[in-house]
Amino acid sequence: MAIEITSLFRDILESPEQKQQRQMAEGFARSQNAVSQLTGLATAAAPLVGTMAELQGRRTEALQRGVGGLLGRDVRSTSEKLQDALKGFNPLDPQSVSQTTQMLRDMGLGAQGAQVAAMALEEQQKSKAMTEETALRAQQATSNNLAIESLQQQIAAETLRAEREQESYDQAKTIITNSSNMLRRVNPALANTFEGLFPATPEGATMARSATLAAMQAPERDLITETVINPESGLPEVTLFDKNDPAYRQALGVDDSALSANEGKPFGPMRAASGQAIPQDAFNAKAQVQSIFSLAFNPNLEAVVGPNDVRRALFTFNLAPEAAAIRNQIERSQVAGILPIVRLIAPVTEPDVVLLKETQLGPKDSQETWIKTTIEDVVPNAINVMSRNLTEEGQSLSAVHQLAFASSERVLQEVVNNPGIFGDYSLNDAVNGAFAILPNINNVDVKELPTSLTIFKTPSGTLFSGEIVNLLRQRQNLTNEQVIDQFDLEVLER
Repeated sequence: MAIEITSLFRDILESPEQKQQRQMAEGFARSQNAVSQLTGLATAAAPLVGTMAELQGRRTEALQRGVGGLLGRDVRSTSEKLQDALKGFNPLDPQSVSQTTQMLRDMGLGAQGAQVAAMALEEQQKSKAMTEETALRAQQATSNNLAIESLQQQIAAETLRAEREQESYDQAKTIITNSSNMLRRVNPALANTFEGLFPATPEGATMARSATLAAMQAPERDLITETVINPESGLPEVTLFDKNDPAYRQALGVDDSALSANEGKPFGPMRAASGQAIPQDAFNAKAQVQSIFSLAFNPNLEAVVGPNDVRRALFTFNLAPEAAAIRNQIERSQVAGILPIVRLIAPVTEPDVVLLKETQLGPKDSQETWIKTTIEDVVPNAINVMSRNLTEEGQSLSAVHQLAFASSERVLQEVVNNPGIFGDYSLNDAVNGAFAILPNINNVDVKELPTSLTIFKTPSGTLFSGEIVNLLRQRQNLTNEQVIDQFDLEVLER
């Protein structure tokens, strides 16, 4: 039995030892009674008489059992009946419980039977709860095992993908380098742009081969490359031009870096004459800026970069998938950097390529350095290059101004929402860096600013977008009106 019920019948149940002791006690009593009745010379036979009396009691009990059995009578003692009733009792079997309690009632032990039934019910409930708990644990173990197995498969798939991406990257980079070396024989200037022009992807390798073939087939041409928007599809295309032949134009393929920085969406017209605004929906300035700051503000960057990070010496496929993805992005940024976005907005010269590549960072630079350099050097240099080249060609700076506003807003968003990511780089310095990116009224043709933007002007001429005012309000826990008063802002009339 799983439960102890014998305690309910201690005064009834009789063990073999207890039976033997009872019989001995009863025999002794009979012996004493028989001996006490002897007198005179008969007292000499007292021992014999006592023994005979004791044995006679046992024979009488045995005779009663034998005769009763022959007559079909139940000659069991109450203890024996109770033992038979409890024999084979299973508290977890409702039928067994019902039979046992009925037998106890028939013996006049209804109260004890009710207690037995209650104890059995409690045991059944415990057993049910334990069974359910065991089943739940088994289910949870199965679920955990499946989750672990799924996670292991995901990690294996991500690792395999990272390894294949690395192989593809290495192969593409080799093809681009070889194409550049071949092209250097006929057009060194064009060859120098290859590293920063074509992404290390199969598509980039194909474009590099096509450019090399075109240049080698016509060595007399003074070829240059630019990323221009296809007016029909709105896709940014890496295109070959001949400086001396305005009619020559060869599209090499889609500039995936520029397209992905625009969230994969086609562009509208990106160039306009001086004094004209480019609509905000012509390109996604915020998405372009997100691409520029994607590494610097990556919350996992600090775990991958830095002068003391031994993992920088490891091959990419030895890193965890997430870290490997960041490392691959760093390697790609060292090749192209901000150039795809700059080329999308303005023409780029060879000195510009050199200048912009000087500020490219790597895995040995800490995240603090990535943030500081991106704010204070990468973005300002790109804005200066685009502004200068567009001005020289008499084109609008509208896209440049939109990119400047979006860049400043991106920095302030991080200052407000994630200040810890800046490390030891002062938040005040970050804010001042964000302000330095903004256009100044002294260098802006207001007609080139989209009318959909609400723009404020400081006394020194710095232009704030409405979003910048809102972010400053959040940072300083002020109202918009208080921010406007603090910076002495006035709405720019256009």
